[in-house]
Amino acid sequence: MKKMFLKAGLGGCLLMASLSAQAALITLETRSFETNLFNNDWAQSWAAQSNAVNSQSLTGFSGQFTGNNTFNHVNISFDTALNGVWDFEAGLDGHYGAAIYLNGNLVTQRADDLWWANNWNSSDIIALGSTNLSSGSHSLDIYWAEKCCNGGNTIRFSHNDDNWQTLTVAALEDAGAPLAKDSSTVPLPSSLALFAIGAAGLGLRRRRG
Repeated sequence: MKKMFLKAGLGGCLLMASLSAQAALITLETRSFETNLFNNDWAQSWAAQSNAVNSQSLTGFSGQFTGNNTFNHVNISFDTALNGVWDFEAGLDGHYGAAIYLNGNLVTQRADDLWWANNWNSSDIIALGSTNLSSGSHSLDIYWAEKCCNGGNTIRFSHNDDNWQTLTVAALEDAGAPLAKDSSTVPLPSSLALFAIGAAGLGLRRRRG
């Protein structure tokens, strides 16, 4: 009986972990660039560069300074357990403009000189507006190129009309978790675990009876 109870408890814990663990990753890549290379496909332009890439994994993306004369790429990979509406805004210092891709598809791009000056009401913001994302894994790629003078770059997001949050791995994982904005329709992981344990207990009592 003890062994079966322990197995049920372990199964419930594993179930709880699988429902609550939503992975997220923020990767920043920077490189110097050749002039007159940008076109209507920023991802292709990035791939065509031959200069070395400096890559780093980040816990958050706020006040990032990438340097002068740089071609920059940030990849945001995240999971969401439920369907929902996501918004992303990027305040960038990009003399040559910027582009956003969602799951490999170009969403929006700009070819003007961007400098948001730490003001989210600035017209120089580039954004992925309210977009319905299905449950599963998603990838957001943002490219921009700077000439000078090495201003800061920050990304923020909102999920299901929640307040805007600065982009961090922890915030993305929390927003993508099963309980985000939908706790009324999705059983709590802890409740599911207890249910599994209780069901196992009932089964034992029936067998013994």
